[in-house]
Amino acid sequence: METNQFHRACWGILVLGLSLATFGLWWTFFILIYILLFIIGFLLVLGYWGYILSFETAKNAREGEFGPVSKGLEKVIQEIQLSRKSFKMDKRLTGSSIIDEPLQEVLQLFFRDYVHGWYYTISTDEGFLYDLRQTLQRALIAFANRSKDVKWVNFLTTRFVDDITNHLKIYRKAKERLEKSEGEDSAALDIETAFFQVEHEMQKDICREQICLSEGKEKGLTL
Repeated sequence: METNQFHRACWGILVLGLSLATFGLWWTFFILIYILLFIIGFLLVLGYWGYILSFETAKNAREGEFGPVSKGLEKVIQEIQLSRKSFKMDKRLTGSSIIDEPLQEVLQLFFRDYVHGWYYTISTDEGFLYDLRQTLQRALIAFANRSKDVKWVNFLTTRFVDDITNHLKIYRKAKERLEKSEGEDSAALDIETAFFQVEHEMQKDICREQICLSEGKEKGLTL
């Protein structure tokens, strides 16, 4: 230990001697003063920075992340409002502006009259309204796309017309049979039974009596 101190003292004397021989007495004195002032200034800056950091840490520990307790709720609301995402609405539904504009107006009136009235009494979050409108728009888009696959000209000019015509013919004959049965002594005949009897006679292999008169079978057919 004493040897290390002796070596340090020797190095100090050597550096001091070289400084005096190189710079002279006054310049050596000024250099020592500069070094001393630099060390003192560095320690003061380091101490001041530590004081500021400890003060901020203590303040945050007392007030929490959102500021003073009295303003905490207001701060939370501000943070939520700043972080709220912006909702972008794509108003295209069918690809035709002539059809899309009235549909969007209908959706707007629907939300105004049937949704906003009760929803804004329980929440002001726009996320639910945005998701609900997006769901309705997707349903309309899917319906529009599926409608484009239907051959409307063929359906309206042939199949639809034939179905309506056959239905009217069957109904008229069933009504005539019902009127004839009323004057006879046979069991009473209702319009539904007479209708499906005539349908079976005219279309041979087709009779929709069980499907039309049974709710369970009708649901099973649609599923």
